[in-house]
Amino acid sequence: YEFFPYRFGHALWSYVAERWGDEAVGAILKATLAGGVEPAFRRTIGLTLDQLSEQWRDAVQKRYLPDIGARARARAVADELLTEKRSDGTLHLAPALSPDGSQVAYFSEKDFFSVDMYLADGVTGEVKRRILKSGISSNYETYRFINSQANWSPDGKFLAFAAKRGPRDDILIVDVERNKEVKRIEVELSGVTTPSWSPDGTQLVFTGYEGGLSDLYVVNRDGSGLRQLTEDKYADLHPVWSPDGGSIAFATDRGPETDFRTLAFGNFRIALYDLATGSVRVLDRMDNGKNVSPQWSPDGRSLAFVSDRNGVSNVFLYDLDANDVYQLTDFY
Repeated sequence: YEFFPYRFGHALWSYVAERWGDEAVGAILKATLAGGVEPAFRRTIGLTLDQLSEQWRDAVQKRYLPDIGARARARAVADELLTEKRSDGTLHLAPALSPDGSQVAYFSEKDFFSVDMYLADGVTGEVKRRILKSGISSNYETYRFINSQANWSPDGKFLAFAAKRGPRDDILIVDVERNKEVKRIEVELSGVTTPSWSPDGTQLVFTGYEGGLSDLYVVNRDGSGLRQLTEDKYADLHPVWSPDGGSIAFATDRGPETDFRTLAFGNFRIALYDLATGSVRVLDRMDNGKNVSPQWSPDGRSLAFVSDRNGVSNVFLYDLDANDVYQLTDFY
């Protein structure tokens, strides 16, 4: 049976529980031990697997087709840049556009076994070259590509990104033109993700992990002056420096629904860290959905971010002057 277990299997069990009750899931699993999969379903819910599949498909279409009809395809408002046909590989992850938009750095397995960073033309998507190497290099085992991305320096000359070396992560700074590592910043932390440059290019802010907790840290580009900004149990992710250098936007689970005594965690919200005072301000209108990956506008008066507050991840804009949120895309 061609059910992909991690996605479709989860959705199928959800449908069974919603229609026949949670106890039906337990009954099916228990009956499977005695008589096999198909008899267990037939005995518990009275349907063969083929009948169940047909009814499940119909229920999914009835629920979601109206939403699909009301929303847009990405290709209706945007051009494809990195694709399997144009750029090779099935993965094109964590793209980072250069400041002038002429180049894009991204992670891909391309035609090899490991996931590496590649550089492509920011307009045509044509792949230029691989940036350094990971899996086949003795220096680094892997780049942090699942929950991290590279970040361009303000002058567009350097890329900063996290890479695993031994038991810890380093921050690498690469001269893009020469495709050469110019600095390796070692930090005494268990993990590092999403390093981001300051507007003047002299510092990097990043999420550091230690003791199972994530906090914001700042370090000079030469590796000196490591400084911890936040020190709490909240998640502090995706930091980006404001254009004026005065604050840092990041994603966090700070909110009324987070309770460490009961290990209850609220939704992710966008917040601002004030570098002068050390205070954290959680933005308004963040009560719903997962709000992540903030990006500043050039004038620093608004923040773009990704939110699934309407059920699907889309791009939103937060106007800092009006304290209001506007939805920019409506993809399905």
